[in-house]
Amino acid sequence: MKLNEIHIRDPYFINEGKDYYLIGTTGGDCWNNGSDFSVYKTNNLIDFEFVSTAFDTSKMQSYKEFWAPEIHKYKNKYYLLVSAKKTRRGTYILVSDEIDKGYELLTGQPITPSDWTCLDATLYIEDQKPYLIFSNEWVDPISKDGDGSLFVARLSDDLKEIKGECKKIVSGKNCGFSKKIKYNENIFGYVAEGPFLDKNKDGELLLYWSTITEKGYCVAVSKSKNGISGEFVFDKILFDKDGGHSMVFFKDGKKYITFHQPNNTPNERAIIVDLESI
Repeated sequence: MKLNEIHIRDPYFINEGKDYYLIGTTGGDCWNNGSDFSVYKTNNLIDFEFVSTAFDTSKMQSYKEFWAPEIHKYKNKYYLLVSAKKTRRGTYILVSDEIDKGYELLTGQPITPSDWTCLDATLYIEDQKPYLIFSNEWVDPISKDGDGSLFVARLSDDLKEIKGECKKIVSGKNCGFSKKIKYNENIFGYVAEGPFLDKNKDGELLLYWSTITEKGYCVAVSKSKNGISGEFVFDKILFDKDGGHSMVFFKDGKKYITFHQPNNTPNERAIIVDLESI
């Protein structure tokens, strides 16, 4: 099948040998049930095949809204991060010996703070130390002022818990371009979600993230000159044509960015773009 035949939000690629595996929020009910954890494989970014189901959601029967799964390789195992909701939304970490199947809960508890409403977590390794970057969801932010924000926290080496404090690195409310949106008659706020970290050729750490502007869903970039512990300063809007929740990967010496576009269901599809072309 071709990429435009796959209904997907929050696309994420991981490379293994000559193959690239794609996972994301897939399935017929992306908002309520959430992802069905379909994994697709390609070696040319053109032709894709379904290969497996990474996780059996019946193992979390009381949960719903499985959103934005990502697969990361760390210390010779594969870790799947996914947002899920029971009474409160949080991000869970699962582990497997295989890249595309067999994932089991690492602890059974959310890795994000248990009393926060969180989603869209990603893993980043700096100086062999793991860090979690995640969104405090705008519908229930700890600031109580509608400020959907991105936070970073150091993880234990076994990825089972946060070590130390969570540091805010992006404020949706105060970024200067996020549009105030409505959840219901009582809840309004500003989006900051879909984080992904990558370094540019100058060694600066780039934070790709998404919000909603007057033009629609977008991909924004913030930059830290001092690594994960530095201050992230807004750099630019990379894409503002109603697409977002991005990640970056290499293939054949080129760097690509992928995200879903448009942002309305059921029309979302993964877009792959040469990063130097935008």
